[in-house]
Amino acid sequence: VYSGWEEEKVRRLRAHGFTVEILDSGKEKAVSGTEVRSRLRSGLPWEHLVPAATIPIVQEAVACRPQCFGAPGNDK
Repeated sequence: VYSGWEEEKVRRLRAHGFTVEILDSGKEKAVSGTEVRSRLRSGLPWEHLVPAATIPIVQEAVACRPQCFGAPGNDK
């Protein structure tokens, strides 16, 4: 839980009866999605910023819908 919005999501889920377990509470967020998306758009390395299991998922998403990520070489 890194922000007020994430605290709100926890509150809402619990209000609906879901069990929410907060991992690494208080741990500072190391990287933002904004940074990863910026690197994707710029063609800069981003893989080192995300968990290894995330890399093929993001690569597939970019390959399938590059316009959604502003991938390099995209005219939109």
